[in-house]
Amino acid sequence: MEQEKRHIVSHLMLERLVGIHKKIKSGTFPNTRQLAEEFNGGKGIATISRDIEFLRDRFGAPIEYDHGHRGYFYTSDFEMPLNAVSPDAMVSLFAAKIMLSRFKDSPFYDNACKTINLIANSDSNEKSEILRRIALSPSPMPACIIEENVWETILHSLRNNLKIEFDYNGRWNPNSTHRKIHPYQIVMDNGNYFLYGFSEERNETRLFSLARIKNPKTTEETFLLPEDFEFEKHCGGGRFGSFSYDEPDHYKIEFYENARQMLKDFVWADDQKIHDDERRNCTTIEFSSTQYLKIEEWILSQGCYAKPLEPQWLVDEWKAHIKGMMDLAKIK
Repeated sequence: MEQEKRHIVSHLMLERLVGIHKKIKSGTFPNTRQLAEEFNGGKGIATISRDIEFLRDRFGAPIEYDHGHRGYFYTSDFEMPLNAVSPDAMVSLFAAKIMLSRFKDSPFYDNACKTINLIANSDSNEKSEILRRIALSPSPMPACIIEENVWETILHSLRNNLKIEFDYNGRWNPNSTHRKIHPYQIVMDNGNYFLYGFSEERNETRLFSLARIKNPKTTEETFLLPEDFEFEKHCGGGRFGSFSYDEPDHYKIEFYENARQMLKDFVWADDQKIHDDERRNCTTIEFSSTQYLKIEEWILSQGCYAKPLEPQWLVDEWKAHIKGMMDLAKIK
């Protein structure tokens, strides 16, 4: 909890530093008492004095005290590195802010937006106009509902490498089970959030949807984070979202008609190979991945414009799904 407190204080200090800089730059010769009233609730003149020293020492701010005006001023033109961003960099920051709106329901969103606003001073009319020229399509998935105590408990466990316990309802199993996990990472995928970590019950790494975690509790037991803990290292080169399994498979899939161009517009896997067969009017992709569930969903989503060729178990499952849909279509 002490680490969380230091983080909040650091953010408040950043807000004060930016405010003090703007006030001094305005040429009004503010003194410590005035700055304390505006940025520190009228308290802590000593805090403001330390902030001014921080601006001098860390940012090289040319601040001097004018005894005639009884206040501070800049002896030469100065911009804080946080505000001295180029127009191109500013557009990138605003684009990042808009993309962050995907995560409005997470505790990361507000702090990240505050930081971007401080860096880019996004309250100006010019910058507001730029924001209107960048759009983000609605999320293809509805936002998941995650209890606030789940976020708080997991983030505390991640910061301190503490094991966590909770009750969990699996995707395919409605019955709640108790889990004890070494939390490695939070994985964000298509509107959902997952905890990736080592399950002591299963003796392997697993993904847990935060929306299905109940009664989380941080233990006092610590764990060692493995060197290869990053989730991305266990995806077998595929880029199909959060679900992955231990061993990668080799996939070969044919695409037809309009789906051929869509296939070429994206990188689906690190080792993908794409081949056009104009004689048969199709395009084939081959790649390796551990993410078979998402790959199967991807193929089915293409309807009659995609056909799996390898591995054989995927071909069999694809045919079974088609048969099931045909049986449903016969129902009156």
